[in-house]
Amino acid sequence: MVKNFLKEISDKDIVNHVDGNKTNNKVTNLEWTNYSENNLHAYKNGLNGEKINQKINKDALNKIKEFFFDKGLSQAKIASELSVSQNTISKYVRSQIKITYLIPFRTLNDSLSIE
Repeated sequence: MVKNFLKEISDKDIVNHVDGNKTNNKVTNLEWTNYSENNLHAYKNGLNGEKINQKINKDALNKIKEFFFDKGLSQAKIASELSVSQNTISKYVRSQIKITYLIPFRTLNDSLSIE
């Protein structure tokens, strides 16, 4: 579709949304880029924050933590609130539980003290 409105550039085969909004398909918001330029654009504009499965950013992760661990909301409710799948929420929750209950191991050379 974009080929009808933007002249193709031989070494650029990815369409970039200038404002970062993938739903804004106005011609003025589209440009041809290559893979490297597109990633650089995302980095400079904060569009590639910490993500799980490339679906949610760091702000959403903080909301999941608050909603699930602090407020006790269900994974289904959180998924609905954030417009992501329940599986995405479940992956994050499981990863946090593993981190929370990580048991530190000692080597034989560590001194043991009983308090």
